[in-house]
Amino acid sequence: MNNFIKSKRRRLLILGGGIYQVPLILSAQKIGLETIVVTPCGKYPGISLADQHLAFDTTDEVSILNFVYKYGVDAVVTAGTDVCLPVLGK
Repeated sequence: MNNFIKSKRRRLLILGGGIYQVPLILSAQKIGLETIVVTPCGKYPGISLADQHLAFDTTDEVSILNFVYKYGVDAVVTAGTDVCLPVLGK
């Protein structure tokens, strides 16, 4: 995770890397945001599209919040899913 330390772009943490998050990832990149996708390893299209990938479950509150506080994130969002809403609310 050392590559997360020195970023000058605003960071958007996206919970989920599936097909429903793809438009969100592409739109965020289009306006110059660094996209960090949180999703387990697998055949999720968002993994290869995002600037960075965190291999956490989107309900893993402890790991996600530790990352957010340690490396800094400007916003956390999701689209097309509700399973991660408790983490998003934190």
